[in-house]
Amino acid sequence: MSIDDNLTYELFIKSAFNKGRCSDLAALVATDVFEPGSLEETKVAVAHAMTIFNNRIFGGSKKVDESDKTAMENFITNVINALDKKAVYTLINQYEEIRNKY
Repeated sequence: MSIDDNLTYELFIKSAFNKGRCSDLAALVATDVFEPGSLEETKVAVAHAMTIFNNRIFGGSKKVDESDKTAMENFITNVINALDKKAVYTLINQYEEIRNKY
């Protein structure tokens, strides 16, 4: 994966946890999780982050479009089913396009 992919992953996870690396007890924020050989850890971290974001957004005061809500929920399943990290990276970017509306 490229440096940009690693940075996208790290910033996505950090913003979900609202913490830096030192507060990351599972060490999921570190970009080395996004390196080859750790697909399962990457999928867990990204799916967990998406769940955190979804809970914040769906529980907020802003009305969420039903199609966006369905898509955001489906991203979690898509991440779990991803076959490689490039697919996970693509899903992060697609998810962010919707999340940034809220």
